[in-house]
Amino acid sequence: MTAQERSAKVGGGQTSAPVALVTVAAKGIGLAIVERLVAGGYRIVIGDSDDRGGSAEAERSRGIGGLVTFRRLDVTAEADVEAVVRGVAEEFGSLALTVNNTGVTTHARIEDLTLDEWRRVLSVDLEGVLLGLALDHRLEYARTKAPREAMRSTGTGHRAKAILLAQVSVLASGGPVVPPSVRAPTS
Repeated sequence: MTAQERSAKVGGGQTSAPVALVTVAAKGIGLAIVERLVAGGYRIVIGDSDDRGGSAEAERSRGIGGLVTFRRLDVTAEADVEAVVRGVAEEFGSLALTVNNTGVTTHARIEDLTLDEWRRVLSVDLEGVLLGLALDHRLEYARTKAPREAMRSTGTGHRAKAILLAQVSVLASGGPVVPPSVRAPTS
């Protein structure tokens, strides 16, 4: 059964497939994660600052049966994160999984490293990760309109699973991208 067949339309224009947001997914590790999740039956939202690459990969994935959309996302820009949260909430209602595939490095020697280069690394690696982790909670709040304190006390703010870049090392071993508890149903 293809990912598209597993995601057959159900009432209200929604699909039965769980939705995953993968940040920085227009190429590299992020794209490999998208491909594995599509094969597992997920609907995917690619979030990336590379408009052309993200759009092209979403189109390519749709061509092979994936249910993939693209949203422009600079992980260091709070306004972009808020726009993606609103868009995902309007289109899908909620997320089953967020893969926070955010991280950059520099290969400059310390004596050659500029302060601007260093600030970019910190912005992506620290602020981008923080905004990505908060994304799940913001989406759930947007969906339920429940006060954040109530979400914390009832656990409703913790439905989406978040995976950080460090956790995708299972790709190298050929293991699953996501734990069995968050895999898409195979009905």
